Amino acid sequence: RLQDAEIVAEGDGEALHIAASARSGGGELRAEGRLTAQGGLPALDLHVVGEAFEAARLPDLRVVADADLRLALAGRAATLSGRVAIPAADIVVRDRGPQAVAVSGDEIIEGVTDAPPRWTIHSRVTATLGEAVHLQGYGLDTRLTGSVLIEDDPGRDTRIQGEIALADGRYSAFGQTLTIERSRIAFLGPPDNPALDIRAVRRVGEITAGIEIGGTLHTPQSRIFSIPPMPESDAMSYLLTGRPLGDASEADIGMLLQAIGSFGIDRTSAAAQDIARAGGLDEFAITGTGEFVQTGLLLGKHLSSRLYVRYVIGLFEAGSTLLLRYRLSDSLTLETLSGEQQSVDLIYRKER
Repeated sequence: RLQDAEIVAEGDGEALHIAASARSGGGELRAEGRLTAQGGLPALDLHVVGEAFEAARLPDLRVVADADLRLALAGRAATLSGRVAIPAADIVVRDRGPQAVAVSGDEIIEGVTDAPPRWTIHSRVTATLGEAVHLQGYGLDTRLTGSVLIEDDPGRDTRIQGEIALADGRYSAFGQTLTIERSRIAFLGPPDNPALDIRAVRRVGEITAGIEIGGTLHTPQSRIFSIPPMPESDAMSYLLTGRPLGDASEADIGMLLQAIGSFGIDRTSAAAQDIARAGGLDEFAITGTGEFVQTGLLLGKHLSSRLYVRYVIGLFEAGSTLLLRYRLSDSLTLETLSGEQQSVDLIYRKER
């Protein structure tokens, strides 16, 4: 909510001198500048300064900002430079729920065309997070600190350079809460694929079990560890159940198998194979896009020499698929598929 907003413009015959101010949440934003005309087009030099200015107050977002920005407009080209410091913020990211549907990438709205931009905007702004920036969502509860340089130019993707760290962070997943001991999120250009360096642990008596996540957001690489050292499968069981794999129940095994996919752990690793064998599985894999859900955890088991069951659980979207395959003879197989689509197939195979 803006309060005490005021704009004063005075002309001297050559330029229009602008002074503006407004208050919000106990802070203030001020702007001073000079507007002229060059070749019939506006030319503006505006300096914006803010202290403890409440930039946003929404149910899931509150942001207090300090700013020192300069906006230069010459003809159709605008340049924004300077810094924005965020000493305090409360951010809540809510789960959209399993039924949420994203807009299709090939969506076309009839009758709407992309108008050419009125100005070309070049921006180079440094954003710094203070000690009271709090983020909560998807099981994560942490403070954010760090600084990044954001660059944006027409015809190029936005670029970000810098690091964000998670301070005093805790992550809740699969009924357990892990303490984040180390976290660095490094932006090296693309804003949607930063490099990761995260270490989270759980302590059970004198045993410390943890997970280290490296790689990038698109291709994370995870490693399970423990102090004192033990097989990776036991370390993961301690991490999520508080006991070794040999003492895990059937429900614990199912949770561990699902965690392998969620944490980005290599399904061919010794830990993944040990957990799969403990669950009595004959097949265990992470599927990509195919006949099953788009990204899922695949579990397969031969119940007899003739009957095979395969179950796929969606990892990042709602949905599951159950496949039953029964061998009627050496060349004839009956296969049923149940999920979003239902099907029954009679398969004849002849080898020569």
